[in-house]
Amino acid sequence: MPIIPSAYSDLIVKPAVAVIGTLGRSGALELSPVWAEYTGSFFKFASESEAAKIANLSAYPVSSLCFVDPLNPYRYLEIRAQVESFSEAGGRAFLDRMAQHFWGVTEYPHASGSPHYTLVLLRPTRAITFNFDPPYRVGE
Repeated sequence: MPIIPSAYSDLIVKPAVAVIGTLGRSGALELSPVWAEYTGSFFKFASESEAAKIANLSAYPVSSLCFVDPLNPYRYLEIRAQVESFSEAGGRAFLDRMAQHFWGVTEYPHASGSPHYTLVLLRPTRAITFNFDPPYRVGE
């Protein structure tokens, strides 16, 4: 049985913005938006190697990704996941490719000057869905 329900696959068939939840050192949940891509087996995202989310995932290798439908914010797909791997190889290239996809630029323009970016692979373990169909659509 596939983890990703087919009725929600439209939220992840191309690179998407997701909110990732990680557990911080104090035990508090920390949330941040990331560009995420589904490979068919794993979700991947990249961040500066010194970022809190990388430290959090190194200490507690579990997370959630939430993909919200841009036309109906009451429809979403939450992915619970385990860290499969970390790699500095390909982290910056991933961010550059996402910047091209989302912003039409060839290089990620918000690089802090850090030469180290980490590419994270997350193995989905569970999918949680919700869909409330309101009597309107965003932009109507």
